[in-house]
Order: sequence, then structure tokens, then C-alpha cells
Amino acid sequence: MSLLMRRRMLLAQKRKSSNLFDESLFLTNKDITKVDNGYSINGYPAQFSRYNNANNPVIKFFRSLKADTDYTIAYEVLSIGAGSAGSFRIQDGSPTNLFSVGGSVSGKKVGTFNFTQEQINSIYYINFYGTSQGSLANGASPTIITNFQLLEGKYTKDTIPPYEPYEE
Repeated sequence: MSLLMRRRMLLAQKRKSSNLFDESLFLTNKDITKVDNGYSINGYPAQFSRYNNANNPVIKFFRSLKADTDYTIAYEVLSIGAGSAGSFRIQDGSPTNLFSVGGSVSGKKVGTFNFTQEQINSIYYINFYGTSQGSLANGASPTIITNFQLLEGKYTKDTIPPYEPYEE
């Protein structure tokens, strides 16, 4: 068993929360800000990219996931700004969507993915589609998301457990 696999197993055993994603990683993007009720997505897209930063912590996190394992992303869209989709996408360098969840209406978004190691290695962009800077400058409301979580396993809107904040 590799050192990386042993480390992942130890982390999984020590975790207090089933949520694997630390939302504070979003704040590494200048287009995402913390607000009272969640995160304001102020870009179309608010993008995390290996092009801009080969050591981007969000890209590194998603590239550390286990291959051939079901994961579910869930979050709540509280408000949709003008021209926004409120969607979340994982893309390769082409860019082709490896995973996409969301839509242009408020509410709970839930999607499951299962990547091969080759797909994990190809992750190049992580995008949140919020309200464009131009629309914000013209007085549009921002797109607000809350309760973002990544869980190991396959869930639907009906079976997803209640939100738990990330805790190590």
C-alpha cells in the first residue's frame, strides 16, 4: 500500500465530519467572497485553474481523490444573479466537462461522479458559474451558494444527509 493511500485512510479514520471539502478553499479565488449566508460567486466563471496556478489548492484537492470511487457534491443556491447558472463544473484541459451539476434556478444541487485515475490526473479547471462582473457593475444581484459539501458515496436529493461543515 502506497504512502498516499495510508495517509488517506488515516485521515478518513480521524475525520469528525463526513464532508470532505473545506469551503475556505473557495476563498483562494478573488471572484468568490464569504458573506453572512454563504459564498458570493462573482464571476462567470469563477475559475480555479492549473493554467493560472499549477499549485492551486482546489485543483490539488480534487486531484487527490480516490479513483473509481463514488463522490457526491451537494450545495444550495440561495440566489441567482443575472446571467448566472449557479452551476459547478470539473473540466479537463480541452475543456470538456468531466462533471457538471447545477442549473439556472435556486435550490439544492446534487450530483455524483466517479472518475478513473486518468480523469483525475486530467483535471485542469474547476468552475463555479456565478454572476458576471459586468452584470454586477450594472446592479445585478450576486449568485449566493451555501452548504457546499463533498461526500464519499452515491446520494440523490432525497438521500443526501443534512449538511455538515468540514471538520478534521
